[in-house]
Amino acid sequence: MNSPSKLKPALIAGLGLGAASGIPFVNICCCLIAIGAGVLAAFLLSKDSKSVGAAFGVGDGVIVGLLTAVFFTLAATVLATGFSLVMPSDPEQMFEMMEGMGIEIPDDARDGFGGGGEAVGMGMTVISGIIMYGLFGLIFCTLGGLLGGVLFKNEPEASGEATPGV
Repeated sequence: MNSPSKLKPALIAGLGLGAASGIPFVNICCCLIAIGAGVLAAFLLSKDSKSVGAAFGVGDGVIVGLLTAVFFTLAATVLATGFSLVMPSDPEQMFEMMEGMGIEIPDDARDGFGGGGEAVGMGMTVISGIIMYGLFGLIFCTLGGLLGGVLFKNEPEASGEATPGV
């Protein structure tokens, strides 16, 4: 029996929810989003497994969760880096933008950002994003895949007919 490809569910869940995790202010829930990506990938794989008559278990959920973490990391890093290009890097500019939206910034918070707005290089932004999202994705997408493996576990249906009363 052929088991379905783990690539398609991992790609859908990892890129879709990884992109959501790369959006500023939405990424506050990064860990929860990563768990959701693992669960979603496990669900999609279990559905594909059931349609071809293959088994789906916890091990499959963990593997698809790990694979999902790769795509999650790529999508979140690319989107977060893109947003960092358009967001102001100088703290004073960011405070002015937030005050323009009606958010008051206490003076104590402003003092913590003293020292000027030296821009961090693009390479460092990408590397730190890969490390951060990679670590969170590896841990939480895998946990989501494990959870999905437990929730959506299925065994293939027996093809032979049972003999009653034997």
